[in-house]
Amino acid sequence: MFTKRLFLTALTAATLLSACSGMHHETAMNAAGVKTDLAVINPFILPPLPGRDTALAGFEVHNSGADADRLIAVSSPISARVEIHTHLEEDGVMKMRQVENGLDVLPGKTIALKRGGDHVMVFKTAIAETTDTVPLTLTFEKAGTITVDAAVAHDGQAPAMDHSKMGH
Repeated sequence: MFTKRLFLTALTAATLLSACSGMHHETAMNAAGVKTDLAVINPFILPPLPGRDTALAGFEVHNSGADADRLIAVSSPISARVEIHTHLEEDGVMKMRQVENGLDVLPGKTIALKRGGDHVMVFKTAIAETTDTVPLTLTFEKAGTITVDAAVAHDGQAPAMDHSKMGH
């Protein structure tokens, strides 16, 4: 028998699932299948603009552990050249530069890689209109490699990031 309590429980669960569907959160397992203290949240990729061949990718990395780690590289089968970049101000002009030594992910903190800040550049690539996800492999100093499926944002809109827990 379908009771009112069961109906309300099912309705609440459906509402929560619907609310969470916009946030993509993966518990990170490294390539060896070992659970890490890192969580990769909302991985996305913005395809190249028409006539271009460079895509922008991003995600958040949350470290729930007691030890710092460092994101040192990102790779993808869709390109031979993937780089972590940042924006720097030089002589009053904002410039994009490759990050040479990686990005720290401190204990209890979250870093965000997104348009306008630290981000990932995917060079000499094309992403078909029918492609929904692209694999990104993140390499960390301690956690090793973690592969995630980045949602392709064909509309050019990256997912919103939760800035309430940001910090380097």
